[in-house]
Amino acid sequence: VVADKFGKHRKLTKMRAYQLAGFAALGMNEYKEARDYLSRAYKFGKSNLKEDDGDLGALSVALGQAHAKMGNLKAARDSYAKGAKILQLACDHAANPAQRASNLRRLKKALEYQISAAETAGAAAEAEALKKRLAALP
Repeated sequence: VVADKFGKHRKLTKMRAYQLAGFAALGMNEYKEARDYLSRAYKFGKSNLKEDDGDLGALSVALGQAHAKMGNLKAARDSYAKGAKILQLACDHAANPAQRASNLRRLKKALEYQISAAETAGAAAEAEALKKRLAALP
């Protein structure tokens, strides 16, 4: 991956490169590679972005998708929950209505994924609580 060639001062560029590689791997059903790239991207994002950055939340959700496709529902549910938490903060701290609307769409999608993973894992109470949370969103 090209990201490996960037200097230490290009952390966000590395994050984006790993993120794109992860999304590409997800699209090609290469879930282990997707997980590895997205994990690297998340690591760079976590150390360089604020905890209320919608892109960091979306990255955590994508990582959850890779885990889910690999059958690791616990890791998927953890990633979805982390992503939803970050996306909720992003909505709460949005600088403008368009940014809030974008983060709200991503939050709703994160909750849908989290509900699906909870149902698949047999966590009916968790799934019901998440459905209520989703229904309460504007």
